[in-house]
Amino acid sequence: MSVGVDSVLEPGLPFLDLAYGMLHNEGSPLYYRELFARVLALKGEDIAQLGPEQIAALYTDFNLDHRFHHVGEGEWGLLEWQPRAKSRVVVVAQAPKARPERRIESMDDLGLAVVEEGEPAEANEENEEEWD
Repeated sequence: MSVGVDSVLEPGLPFLDLAYGMLHNEGSPLYYRELFARVLALKGEDIAQLGPEQIAALYTDFNLDHRFHHVGEGEWGLLEWQPRAKSRVVVVAQAPKARPERRIESMDDLGLAVVEEGEPAEANEENEEEWD
């Protein structure tokens, strides 16, 4: 059973449906202990009589229900109060086209000097090492 807009909050409703109805009627977020205390009071129970495990179980159930939204600092509101997420547009960049392979047809294409066997190589200013 779900609480509608015009529903009356009846003690026989499930805890989470009552919490939803109370938040809906309140129109703004509530601190979770305040909300729990109000729901339990409607059901004829006192939050002070609940142990930590029972509060944790209620909180876990509350947290797992898709109708509720944690707004921070222990306050909870309704998910329906949140603005709808805008569609995201994802732009995928195309990989740059590969450069065509440069075909090497001769040693001249490499920019290297060809030295015949037995001929001395010309000295390079950047590398003036002597070879024995």
